[in-house]
Amino acid sequence: MQVREALPSDIPIIHSLARKIWMDHYPSIISMEQIEYMLEKMYSEVALQQQLTDGHRFFIISDEKTDLGYLSFSQTEEGNYFLHKFYIDTQHHRKGLGHFFLITFSMQFMI
Repeated sequence: MQVREALPSDIPIIHSLARKIWMDHYPSIISMEQIEYMLEKMYSEVALQQQLTDGHRFFIISDEKTDLGYLSFSQTEEGNYFLHKFYIDTQHHRKGLGHFFLITFSMQFMI
């Protein structure tokens, strides 16, 4: 497994992962209209670029071949952070990836 900080060139990857994950998970909870609204509002390439501009940092977890999930956070004040997003592809749930991702991310990047 690898955790890397996303670059602006990774915006299409985050956009694609978000669409897949939301479409796999949320239809049993909220309407398709609500899902499409949230994907456009928070995960369009324009919205993701604005989040990067506003200081959000995105990280992607992947194996050797596939991007599996992402998270984002921002610093709210000195030493305090807010976790905005934390998603793993639903096909890879229950494999310890979320735990690995959060521990690796916090140990390597929360500096």
